Amino acid sequence: MGSLKASGLDGLSILFYKHYWLIVVSYFVETIRNFFLTGHINRTLNMPNMVLIPKVEQPTFINQFCPISFCNVTYKVISKMVANRLKPLLTNLICPTQVVFVRPKQINL
Repeated sequence: MGSLKASGLDGLSILFYKHYWLIVVSYFVETIRNFFLTGHINRTLNMPNMVLIPKVEQPTFINQFCPISFCNVTYKVISKMVANRLKPLLTNLICPTQVVFVRPKQINL
């Protein structure tokens, strides 16, 4: 994740976590550990903020906006960890007719 990428509702970017790592590490690790032990995540971590960014000056139609979702950094880390753990299992979990969505058989559009 990029250090200056968009932050979540808490307003904290990756750069904040890197800079104050020695202070936040215990909370961060405990939150992630708790998720993997219990299977539950704090609801406030999974509350993305949707923002519509105009593509043109003075937009008048919804298709003239680009939706962007700002997620909490802790949520991003947890979802990335879950995704990485599932990767080796995907070929066994996904129907053979849908296998084009799994690497290395992925279709590049």
